[in-house]
Amino acid sequence: ARGELLRQEVQVDLADANGLEPAKAELRTAIAGLEQASEQIEAALRATAPNNRAAEDQFSLPELQALQRNVAYQLARGLRNQGLCYPAESADRTNSLTQAVERLKPLAELPVADDTIWRSRVDLIVCLRLLGQYEEATQALSKLIAAKPAPAYLLRAMAEKIRLDLAQNK
Repeated sequence: ARGELLRQEVQVDLADANGLEPAKAELRTAIAGLEQASEQIEAALRATAPNNRAAEDQFSLPELQALQRNVAYQLARGLRNQGLCYPAESADRTNSLTQAVERLKPLAELPVADDTIWRSRVDLIVCLRLLGQYEEATQALSKLIAAKPAPAYLLRAMAEKIRLDLAQNK
């Protein structure tokens, strides 16, 4: 969140061209921490018995799965923000946004309809738009709207539809 805030502050103050370095550093640190957390969660999932029972001091299987989804979403969010720290059309921006899409696609396809999944579906559309993959973004947007999300996510989807149309000069 600090990296995202620093990036947004620099976008408002366009005079400071070097201002993105602290944002990039924060985002790199967050991404590394989230990748490490993801590995630890994977190990805990492998060690958890399939009967969903856990000791009092351990997470249950459903709790670990929810945590895994949230960490994957936050990692994709960090990668998207990292990508936005680079100039449009740059290889670094494309790489970060592509990695974010790779993290978001499996989440967006899950049938579980919790907040993390809805946010993932919206962020997938954002990343696809930023990558210029308008057809895929439009398809993902149609899927999202057809799933009848809560009003907050529907409003975000409508805002993203406008951004998508503007990006295509419509």
